[in-house]
Amino acid sequence: MTTSHPADPQLGEISKYDREAVIAAVTDFYHFLAQLPYIEPADILHPPLEGGWPNITTENFACLGKSDEVIALLKCLPYIRMDGHHEYVVAPETFPCDYRRDYFQTPSFAEGRTAPWDVPVGLKFPSWVIPLTYGKNHGDYLMFDTTDGTAIVYQITGGGWSPAYEAGDPRSWRNECEGRSQALSDILGEWKKKYESLTWIGFPASGWPNVWTESNYKVKDIKEMQEIIRSHGWPNEFKRNECKHALAEWEGEFRNRRQAELQTEHEG
Repeated sequence: MTTSHPADPQLGEISKYDREAVIAAVTDFYHFLAQLPYIEPADILHPPLEGGWPNITTENFACLGKSDEVIALLKCLPYIRMDGHHEYVVAPETFPCDYRRDYFQTPSFAEGRTAPWDVPVGLKFPSWVIPLTYGKNHGDYLMFDTTDGTAIVYQITGGGWSPAYEAGDPRSWRNECEGRSQALSDILGEWKKKYESLTWIGFPASGWPNVWTESNYKVKDIKEMQEIIRSHGWPNEFKRNECKHALAEWEGEFRNRRQAELQTEHEG
């Protein structure tokens, strides 16, 4: 299915929605992440070839109030498993939505008795818009628009942005979001470049899902991780499993070092 909007004032051009292109962009991004020493390839889940994910139906997801096209898209997307032994992040403090996971198959969800993390609270988005990631309190909700194939970041703690869309424009909900709307493939491409350059490093911290960056860790620590990853052939001849083991050993040393530093600060 392909649809389009009038020219977007932020893009300066007409953007079109193509379901198959969206599925391809998400699939490509998830497969890229599975090459890194973090997300397990077995946790990238693909829909059944016949009919897609069986739990994702208009009836089961009625409490979200989403359009038929949103449901059709969710039914055909790949997902990163979020109800297994691990919880993952795909960007700093940003989790992938997994609409086929166990929670979305419970009466509590179907009856609208509890709201999932995946859907931001406090602001009502149009029926044709759906989050592909969720950020809880500090991360990014990547809000995807099925009318024109663009996405934009929403943060619960954000706001106060200069409006880019006039009142009455069907895209005026984006005035509550950060930055500008872009093609989904462009946003995911920017995220990939941050991983490729090792600006972002996906790896657990004390057992918790984490993306290491220089904004939340010491430059020295990030450089040590980068050196380990490059020493294992990144990016062209990458030895993923060996690197994952080496990073796990380093992370244990990092925790011990950090604990000693905190103890010294406390005693001082």
